[in-house]
Amino acid sequence: MINTIKEFISDNNRFIFPDVPTGKSETVIDFFNQCVSPILPQNSNTIIKWHKLLVKYANDPKSVLLCRLYESRKLNGEWDTRRGMQTKMKDGFTYAFATNFFARIIYTMAYYDFVPEYEDFKKMFTERKFSLFSFMGKTNVEKNKAAFTNSPYNQRFYTQNWYLAHIVAVNDEPFFHFESKNINDIFTAGNQHDWETNKRGFMERYLDYQLSEEDKKIARAHFLRFVDPINYFLVPNSKHISVSKIGENPYLINFMRRRAYEIYGDIYLDFLKAALSDPALISSESISSLGSVHLPNFVYSSSIVSNNTPILPKHNISSEQKKNKKVYIVASAPNNKTFVANSDFYKELAEYQKGPIDKGFSEKLLSYENEYISVICFNHSNKWLGKPKASNIEKMWSIIYKSKKSFSSFPGWLDLSNNLNISITQVSKGKNQGNYGIRIRGMKQKPNEEIIKKILDYIFMKE
Repeated sequence: MINTIKEFISDNNRFIFPDVPTGKSETVIDFFNQCVSPILPQNSNTIIKWHKLLVKYANDPKSVLLCRLYESRKLNGEWDTRRGMQTKMKDGFTYAFATNFFARIIYTMAYYDFVPEYEDFKKMFTERKFSLFSFMGKTNVEKNKAAFTNSPYNQRFYTQNWYLAHIVAVNDEPFFHFESKNINDIFTAGNQHDWETNKRGFMERYLDYQLSEEDKKIARAHFLRFVDPINYFLVPNSKHISVSKIGENPYLINFMRRRAYEIYGDIYLDFLKAALSDPALISSESISSLGSVHLPNFVYSSSIVSNNTPILPKHNISSEQKKNKKVYIVASAPNNKTFVANSDFYKELAEYQKGPIDKGFSEKLLSYENEYISVICFNHSNKWLGKPKASNIEKMWSIIYKSKKSFSSFPGWLDLSNNLNISITQVSKGKNQGNYGIRIRGMKQKPNEEIIKKILDYIFMKE
């Protein structure tokens, strides 16, 4: 009998993770039944126990929380990642950076019906026993600066040939009621020289300030989104399925979100509250209705699958569209229209990301209204980057609006989110306080009314 996490991860021969099945699917429910469901943890009580353990841990003042940022970042062509590196703040609040592969370890434990004792789980963090890396290894900065130094585990603990998909996106979904917050401002990357050997003999960054209670709440929400097994599932990775990013397909996400609610009920609502995710995103449609959505015929296999392409819907798409544009199957499209991502639109936007920064600020009123938003104005502002010493500047566009209904699952918005540094935040001060802003970062030129309306039309697919 296995009693501790150390015993679990030391037992390399006992746990042989199931391989990707061979098959094909035409609907969401087909894909779920044939490929997703067989690999889900079968004991819902195990998931509930993990959820309660993780919520307790997230609220423990002596915990070391995890952050999934800066896991593949480069600076001046060199790796500048942060996995395994620990930060301690003035009041003792502590966090470490980790790769998405860490959640796979918890998934494996849940799949094999193992839930550790709370103190055992906590000790694995406070004594820096967990490996926060993937089996692919560490970068030089991590070798020199990580507090969590243990090597990655046997590959079988990392759900080989599978991709771990989150229902509530770890970083991309705004934090409910705190939409103005940017997670990168809470978990900062800093500079490599910020990490030094502390009095206890291991590498750590000390920050001489403390987070606000709001920021701590967001940090805990980020942690739970990342590691709580109630929030993720497995799909074949890109080498073993003939379409790309199936785990991010909104039809599948809507189905999995509704399924989680039907299975876990108030426990799932408790997770959404702790993870700062809007419960209104749970579809009101039935599981059978969400599952009946037709997906193009695609295949998956334990063998390598070639021709990995974006999912294409069964609609009449011209050869020219197929050549120049990317087609998505997505949920909640207005008027059930087929969405075609427009490469010409992105080329036009790219022109506003070129040249020297226009350092001015301006704001203009704008008339644009539909059943989802009522636009008030748009503006552009500048922000110095680089903490603690600002060394660069970026321009941010803001479209300020009164919110009527959520549009965060619309295909245009999802496509923009995949291609731009774009988010929705609440206006926290000034004359528009309480309203919302679509924020587009990384721009260099000021926007005009024409390009702002094109962005809005793209979101709402106005023809």
